[in-house]
Formats: sequence, C-alpha cells, structure tokens
Amino acid sequence: MKILSIIIPHYNSRISLFRLLDSIEWNKLTEVIVVDDNSSSSEFNLIELQKKYPEAKFLINHKGKGAGGARNCGIEKSTGKFLMFADSDDFLLKNYFKTFKDSMREEIEIYYFYPTSYNEVTKKLGTRHLDYLERLLEFEKNCKKQ
Repeated sequence: MKILSIIIPHYNSRISLFRLLDSIEWNKLTEVIVVDDNSSSSEFNLIELQKKYPEAKFLINHKGKGAGGARNCGIEKSTGKFLMFADSDDFLLKNYFKTFKDSMREEIEIYYFYPTSYNEVTKKLGTRHLDYLERLLEFEKNCKKQ
C-alpha cells in the first residue's frame, strides 16, 4: 500500500521537472504522478520520461485547465493515503520522506512544512519563500490562540 502520492502538474518545464524527479526518494511507499497540461512535445517526451523514471505514472490532462486541473487529474488516479503537491519547478530536500514519515499520525489530516527557496543563478538561499513562510507562521500563531 502506498502511503504518499506526490502529484506534480507540469507545463513546458522539462529541465526543472527532471531536477524535481531526480530529488525524489523512490521507494515502495511512495507513488509519483506527473500530469502534463498539454506541453509541447519537446518539453514532454513521454517515452524519455518513462524510460528514465519507470516507477512514475505519467498522465496527460487533455482538458488543459492549468495546474489546478492537472492536480485534480492526479488526485483521481492516486492511491496513496496522503497527498503531496509539488510544482514542476520545485525540488525536495534530502530526508524529506523520513521527516514526513516520522511526523505522520493517523489523526492529522493536513501536514505542512516550512518552505525554502533557492536562487538558481547565485546558488544561495533565495527570498521567494519568505511570504509563504510568514503566512504559515501567522497561521500557527492564530491556531495557538484558539
């Protein structure tokens, strides 16, 4: 049985999609579902992807309704107990699965982790994540008040 389904919407982002897929810890408890939203054939070569990542499921969202529609398509085909959404320009840090598994509890419905961003040009910590981090911290603060 799969514990975690990682759903990845994709549109014309071949290089970053490879980086994300390379960062995934492939194991028997995780399924990876990539949903293409009608990319050009040079950006989504299904045969190349299936050859390099045979454990993953690759779907095409022919309706072309953007990332949300692609995520919904992935949800319909997922079998994991928990869902993780990753955009094709994300990548996962080492030990992400251990962190997830160590914190997993049956009674918790939503897990979230503090985001980090990385500047691909400077190779240093970025700032793109700061707005999201601030929102999470505010959410936590409000939950503690209740």
